[in-house]
This record gives sequence, C-alpha cells and structure tokens, in this order.
Amino acid sequence: MTKMSKKWTDKEDMLPTQLNIWVENKESFENYYQQQYQFDMHKDFVEKREAKKHNINSHSQRMRNKIKYNHLPENIIAINKRKIVKIDFWMNIWTEINGIRPAIIYKANSLKYGEDVTVLPITSYKDGEVKAVDHLDVELPRSEENWLTNNSLIKIRQLTSVSKKRIKIHKKNDRVQIMWEIKDETIRRKINSHILKMFWLDALWW
Repeated sequence: MTKMSKKWTDKEDMLPTQLNIWVENKESFENYYQQQYQFDMHKDFVEKREAKKHNINSHSQRMRNKIKYNHLPENIIAINKRKIVKIDFWMNIWTEINGIRPAIIYKANSLKYGEDVTVLPITSYKDGEVKAVDHLDVELPRSEENWLTNNSLIKIRQLTSVSKKRIKIHKKNDRVQIMWEIKDETIRRKINSHILKMFWLDALWW
C-alpha cells in the first residue's frame, strides 16, 4: 500500500461510504446490473463544493460526462495542428491538468483508427495573480484575436494525447470551435525548444 500523509489516514477524518449501482430496463424495470461498493471517504470530499476541486459533486459529474462521451459516435473530425480548441480534461489527480480549458493541437490524427490528438494545455492567470511558473512554460499573452480572457501559460510539461471526443463542440452547428491558431514564429520556436529540453528530441517538424 502506498504510504499516505497522516491527514488522509486518520480514522476520525474518514466516513464509511456505500455506493449502490443499479441499472434497469425503463420499460420492463428488469434489473440489468447491480453492484454494491463499500469504501472510506474523507469528510472534506463530502463537505466541500468548490468548482474544479475534488468533491463528491465533481466526481459524480465526471462519471456522468465520461459515460456520455463514451457513447458519442466516432468523431473523425479533421483538425490541423497549431489550432487552439477547448478540451474537457475532467478531474485531475494531483498535479495533472483538469477542467474545461483551451489547448493547442500539437499533433493531429485524422485516420479512422487514430481518433486521438496530442495537445498542449493552456492555463490562465489574472493580472497581479501569483502563479507558479514552470521553467518549461511558454507565455501566451491575451489578445482580441485569440479569445483568451487572461494572459496564459502553455503547459509544455502537460503535453498529452486525448480522444477527439474530449474536444468541445458547438451545440448549434455540431462543429469544433477554433479559438485561434499559433502563427507567431517566436512562440512556435519556444514551444519546440522547450519540448526539446523535456524529451531531448528533434521537434523541428512542428
């Protein structure tokens, strides 16, 4: 068992929890599936209601969204690299990126059996806000062109591949909302340079 801090192992901070999952046929009410789970839940997880934080509400919503996204039809949309789109990263574990946020398409794949894209998440910060900056972060200033509400950081260390089903689609026209495109040569060179530092790879194809 992984060693955890005392805060998360004190018995008085843990609540006994029972989770029942029951799936039935709407017409016949026939029981399709039923399973019961028992585990301990930290009381902060139940009491807190902060957005984007780990709590019973956010994780319940995550489960509903995950079921919904997995039932979406195959999304073989053509999308080019360097575009900025909104992606639902869901809830994180520890320092992973989370929430619905802009991300840069670093590598796109339009093949039928490659419905994933490699992306660089973007996180924003307000004027005067103190934000921990990683030495691999690349600054992306807010402008009227890129639709960003605040100055932002491109999180190079959070480079990851995600399903295209995570990309947010306009409800009105079922199309991907392209927020902007990274055309600035200086920013593109910084991205390449920082990825090179992180992986020691030749990223000149970007």
